[in-house]
Amino acid sequence: MQTFFRSIHAKLILWALLPNLVVIGGITLLSSLTIKNTTLDAVTRRDVVLARFAANRLAENIHKYPLFLQNLADNTIFRDQQVDKMDGLLTDKSSWLHVFDGGLFFFGDNGLALWAYPSSRLTAGAKFPDKTGFEKLQQSLRPIFSDILKPGAGGEDFIIIAVPVIGKNNRFSGAVAGICSISKSTIGTTYSKVLEYESGKSSYAFLVDGSANVLYHRRSSLIGSEISDLEAVKEVNRGSSGAIVSHNRTGEMVISGYAPVPGTSWGIVTQSDWTTIQNLIHFYTRLFLAIIWSAGLLSALIVFYFVQRLLVPVKDLTGGAAQIAAGNFIQIPVRKTKDELEVLTKQFNSMARAMEASFAATRNRIKELDKARLALCRSEERITGIINAVNDIMLMVDNHGHILWINNKGRKVFGEDAEGRDYRDVFYREQPVPDDCFVTGYFTDNSRNDTELQLLINGKYQHYWCTVNPIHWGAGGEANRVVVVCRNLTEKKRLREEVLRNAQLAALGELAAGVAHEINNPINGIINYAQIVDDHWLDKNNRHAELPQRIIKEGERIALIVSKLLSFARADTEKKEAVSIEDGVTDSLDLTGAMLKKEFIAVELDLQPQLPRCRAVRHQLLQIFLNVIGNARHALNMKYPGRNPDKKITITCSTLTGGEREMVRTVFRDNGTGIASEIIDKVCNPFFSTKLPDQGTGLGLSISHGIIEEHEGKLTVRSSAGQWTEITIDLPIWKQ
Repeated sequence: MQTFFRSIHAKLILWALLPNLVVIGGITLLSSLTIKNTTLDAVTRRDVVLARFAANRLAENIHKYPLFLQNLADNTIFRDQQVDKMDGLLTDKSSWLHVFDGGLFFFGDNGLALWAYPSSRLTAGAKFPDKTGFEKLQQSLRPIFSDILKPGAGGEDFIIIAVPVIGKNNRFSGAVAGICSISKSTIGTTYSKVLEYESGKSSYAFLVDGSANVLYHRRSSLIGSEISDLEAVKEVNRGSSGAIVSHNRTGEMVISGYAPVPGTSWGIVTQSDWTTIQNLIHFYTRLFLAIIWSAGLLSALIVFYFVQRLLVPVKDLTGGAAQIAAGNFIQIPVRKTKDELEVLTKQFNSMARAMEASFAATRNRIKELDKARLALCRSEERITGIINAVNDIMLMVDNHGHILWINNKGRKVFGEDAEGRDYRDVFYREQPVPDDCFVTGYFTDNSRNDTELQLLINGKYQHYWCTVNPIHWGAGGEANRVVVVCRNLTEKKRLREEVLRNAQLAALGELAAGVAHEINNPINGIINYAQIVDDHWLDKNNRHAELPQRIIKEGERIALIVSKLLSFARADTEKKEAVSIEDGVTDSLDLTGAMLKKEFIAVELDLQPQLPRCRAVRHQLLQIFLNVIGNARHALNMKYPGRNPDKKITITCSTLTGGEREMVRTVFRDNGTGIASEIIDKVCNPFFSTKLPDQGTGLGLSISHGIIEEHEGKLTVRSSAGQWTEITIDLPIWKQ
């Protein structure tokens, strides 16, 4: 029940029946005043709506004129001020001269006319007719509609429509303008279509400019005249919209609605004769009172019926608004009520169509933005992935020295809190910052100063090559953001040192070969002279008689070692041949025997008799055995610095059958320090070594592993940390 009484339906019925309840009490005068005020309010609101509607319609209709001019202004010919080509743009647009009967003009940024169409309209030194309008055009960069301009004696009143020309650097470079005479231009047809409507014989509308001059009036004699004395004209010139009751120029009481035309300084004023409306008020007042006195009940029923009819469009509007709120942009049936409700319904439908189009455009725009956002995210992910996959440190630094961004490698090296810190704290830590710092120097004089730095990382100094490149410049051309790329040179420097060391070793090997060759000649002489002494020794029973044979034996031993050293140092053939594993082991022990004996390392040999030969390169096989024996020596010396019965190397050679191929297996076992299980899989990796830098390169087992694989063999490493290590080498048997 409460909802019913709050509805407009119930309110209208109660308001309609209220005069019936008070008429018996003699409130006829009050009823008359109520009807008068209600009618006045309704008419006033109607005139406001009509004035605004007419103003909006007029703005929509005259928008095509500046749009035509703007199309010319946006053309490259006008933007570049190619005056000699401007006429060519109007060859098929001469019909517009019916609107711009005063001609089309192009004015420079100083207001001087540079071009006119027809060209006969151009006079020397002609300026933009409306100085204030030209300044407004320069400032707002929006089309302008001028007030009525007076050309002087003998000329016709006119208005000017102008649009800005945007030149280079998006700045104002001139204006394209059209001149329309007040009396002859067809623009007046546009006014009449919008402003001529019927609302009684004495109702009409007229158009004024911002100076209260009449642009259009049903009475053509008033066009061009000033009517600033009318109150409605004063209000509309202030930019207001509304309706007032006032007197016209003849002294008659009228209702004037007024509204400014959007985008111009103009205004529309509507006028309705108040006398006619007042007569209607009196008529309906008498009729209303008669109905009340004669047939109150019948009056109530009739009022109820008409209220129901009146509220149908309102209900339609309410239902339509609810549908739009739910997202259904429906069109409400327009009922021919010929009043504000009909106009409101049409406006509501127009609003619904506009909202539907706007909603669809917004939805499509959101979809496009979502697609663009997803594409941007994917692109960002790819770029971020690439940057973070790089093994170099990359960071962005501003001209204040703050780290704005750092990649994953940089975070891993410098810490997660590196971003936002000063780069000097990150790079130099506790060290003093040099005066020629490579980053500061770039911001100071834009000079590249790429440099090599030693950065303290995880307690160790590592070598990095750091380069600086600008990515953002200030207004003065100075760099204010740079990207610093740091590449780790530690491994490269170590490789370079290893290459240099290997070159030195190679040179040393050549030198050793030369020395061994030179030693060979005197050794042969010593052996020969010892043989001569032995042959001519007279007293064979002398206790020194065996000395020549001892000299010969030791000399031959030296000659054998020199021969094997020469054989190893001069190996220049990669041809595989039948090689004796037993000879390879023996030669290796001959070359290392002195060192093993000096270090108290015993060697136990378990060689299978009549071992088959292997298919191998002899000096490469010797290189493998020497490397394995060298590793065993190092492990034993680390575990047993002095004498120890367990300080020994056991070498076993046997034939391996039963597999896919017959192999000769050689096993080297030592009781040294062993290899930890977590690194045993890495011992064959290049440059992996547990020795100190001056004791090993980490290349021995890697090279040996490569040689064995190239020989179609297999190298296996087994170990127990702290107890023993066993290296097994399988090589294929030579078959003719």
